[in-house]
Amino acid sequence: MAIARSVWAGRQSTSSIVACVITGETTLAERERYLRGVCDIWTEVTGCTDHEVVVAVTAADPL
Repeated sequence: MAIARSVWAGRQSTSSIVACVITGETTLAERERYLRGVCDIWTEVTGCTDHEVVVAVTAADPL
């Protein structure tokens, strides 16, 4: 996993953007559970709050 660092107003940022790609069709409920799970894991590992993480999911057709 690539880790990038950014600086805001002279201080290291505590915000994160997590980008994921999923294959196949999903329902809204499945996507919500997936996004919540990624956010929960990310906040546990990094110590940031859920207000400091953005999780983006892109659906891709399987090859």
